[in-house]
Amino acid sequence: MNIMKKYRIKRVLVFTGLAVGIMGPLLLGGYILTLDLSWTPYITHDIADTHYGYKLLLYSLSHLIPSSWVEKLALLGILILSGIGAHRMVSRFTTVASWAAVFAGVLYMINPFVYTRFMAGQYIVLSGYAVLPWFVTSLWSFIDNPSPRSGLILAAWTTAVGITSLHSVFFIALIAIVSLVIAGVGTKRTHLRRKWLSYGALAFGVTLIASSYWVVPMMLGTSRQAEEIATFTSTDTRLYRTDGGTLGLPANVFALSGFWGDRLSQYELPWDMESWWIVPAIALIVLSAWGFYVSIRARDKVGISLGIVALIAAVLAMGDAWAPTAWLWHGLVRFVPFFAGYREPQKFVALVALGEAYLVARAVGWGAEKLKGKAMAAALVPLVFALPFALTPSMLWGMHGQLKSVDYPGDWYALDTRLSQDPTHPKSLFLPWHGYMRLDFAGRVVANPASRFFSAPMVAGDNIDRAGERLSPASQLVSGKIIPAGKAGQDVSGLLRDAGFKYVVLAKTADYQAYSWIGHQPGLKLLSDTQSLMVYEVSHE
Repeated sequence: MNIMKKYRIKRVLVFTGLAVGIMGPLLLGGYILTLDLSWTPYITHDIADTHYGYKLLLYSLSHLIPSSWVEKLALLGILILSGIGAHRMVSRFTTVASWAAVFAGVLYMINPFVYTRFMAGQYIVLSGYAVLPWFVTSLWSFIDNPSPRSGLILAAWTTAVGITSLHSVFFIALIAIVSLVIAGVGTKRTHLRRKWLSYGALAFGVTLIASSYWVVPMMLGTSRQAEEIATFTSTDTRLYRTDGGTLGLPANVFALSGFWGDRLSQYELPWDMESWWIVPAIALIVLSAWGFYVSIRARDKVGISLGIVALIAAVLAMGDAWAPTAWLWHGLVRFVPFFAGYREPQKFVALVALGEAYLVARAVGWGAEKLKGKAMAAALVPLVFALPFALTPSMLWGMHGQLKSVDYPGDWYALDTRLSQDPTHPKSLFLPWHGYMRLDFAGRVVANPASRFFSAPMVAGDNIDRAGERLSPASQLVSGKIIPAGKAGQDVSGLLRDAGFKYVVLAKTADYQAYSWIGHQPGLKLLSDTQSLMVYEVSHE
């Protein structure tokens, strides 16, 4: 076994071990359920979904291994891919010590952005985040040596970004534009520019063909995401504004924080655990700035481009929550197609994290060179590696025990079997009517999983229970007519029949006591009352 192969195996083992340390008890049997992550035994793959390719892969894996293990492999893969990708990016384009490159991978894996998005269950966002450093490496490898091979590799990673996360497509476009501008500055070799153009066209064409299954519906406005974007308004911007936290908005963004979910008190925040959290936060910002300076001095075009991208991304991440950037944000939403889809500006912090991982590695690499042979050199490595854990103290071992692996109650499975065996393939209404609600067996607030858990049609809440939200036709019917009528003592069986419902399923969780009126409905017959579910049949007389 040659030295390079041993090195690669060691690198994989390091980041795999760290990923296992992050997941910890979550690798036990059951599902990880948290906010947007409401995984079920059935993995759907709707062709109208822009992420159809990614979900088709997950769906295919679920035919080989249990769905719960597909979920765990996806989350482990995100963490491992993030770490190795950032490490490889720094190793490929700098001469810093190998431990500094490893540190870049650790920082890219463990930081407030990854933590909060993990706690919010946004694995799609994190999947795109994990692929970003691989795209950067393929892009600059192509810029340095444009050829059919490097162009095809670039096309492969560009396609991978589009498959995993639609939001990341604009990210890589920004990276590519800035990188090509920086690479072109001072480049007098005309033949190199011709190769960029010709082989770049090859890469673009291959990417377009491979991504046509989502690009065409998106352009035509027929994909689910395109239809959703068309409905976004200023209300969404207000709901999902970037949070200023304890540092104030600009500093909080550069400290890789500011997720709107921080305001919901659904998980521990770093500054709740450490009163001195501001120290590692400031250290990250200072080291990133110094790394940018070092990159400029060294004429490191990769570092310069990533630094500029991080600065632009930080401005965009503040959105309209900060007066100096509000005009720019609203202008982009108004004039740039599909930009309204970034209703959570803080997603741009993914690019800040990408730039800072590279730049901080640059800074500590410079420090290691300056301290070589001095007494302080021995203390540098442990101090540096302590930074990610000080920034995000609650990320290890199941997010500091906040998450756990659980299974759905047995009566959920029993009802699913019963409904799936009904030859009429009945349509059911699932209550309580909430898009997000506390599931007692999960111990957390989770996106309502009922419509995806049951194989027979199950209509479940899709509302977020916030002022100003737009209600779907289903929500308008259920929360606007059926529930008010039931609470008023009226017989709702006619409304249910007209909507095609054969059963009403009431889960004994969240605010289910507020639905006690169901038991007094003359047009509903109680069929079963189990530990966590009550099932009623709608009278069709």
